[in-house]
Amino acid sequence: LMLVVDGDAKVDVSATGKTKDIVNLTAADVHASVDFSDIQEPSTYYMQPSITVPKAESISCKPQRLQFKVEKITTKQVPVRVTTMNDLPSDQRVDKLTPTQSRVTVRGAESMVSTVEYALLTVDLKEITKNMVQTCKVRLYTADDALLDSPYVSAGEDTMDVTVGLNHVVSVPLSVSLISSSELSKDMVTARVEPETIRVYGTKD
Repeated sequence: LMLVVDGDAKVDVSATGKTKDIVNLTAADVHASVDFSDIQEPSTYYMQPSITVPKAESISCKPQRLQFKVEKITTKQVPVRVTTMNDLPSDQRVDKLTPTQSRVTVRGAESMVSTVEYALLTVDLKEITKNMVQTCKVRLYTADDALLDSPYVSAGEDTMDVTVGLNHVVSVPLSVSLISSSELSKDMVTARVEPETIRVYGTKD
């Protein structure tokens, strides 16, 4: 089971007692706790906090009960996607981005795990100068491509390696070879190619 709290669980505490004991109290002197030791099933619970204030003669709090949600812990596997940030030099181009795993296990509160659609790895191309492996942080996303940043769900791995393969890019000029016909000599024709060059890519060899 996992405790899921929306926002901060807070109470306002009022304490009465002798002036000399109360006047110098600070928030650090007030302690509040909730006992979950008897919770056995997932559900929404309304719990009364136990509050202690040193030398207080009476203590009250608002609200008197706090709402807590307890959920099952569940797991599922989601696909791993790879994206990039920043740019390569103009004479390089990404060939393949290959993560070490195609899927990753997600674990957490049932309601949160159900919203995870995929894990995303972001390769920083600014750090890539050759075919190499880069370690990337694993981030979880929903079906709406929203980042899911929650303490109640996590991937089995914080990071994952991505093998980055590069192609080299060169500019090649284009030319036209003219062949004379029986009616027209190639010397009588002027040809122009648009574009004048094309970019081709492949291995450095």
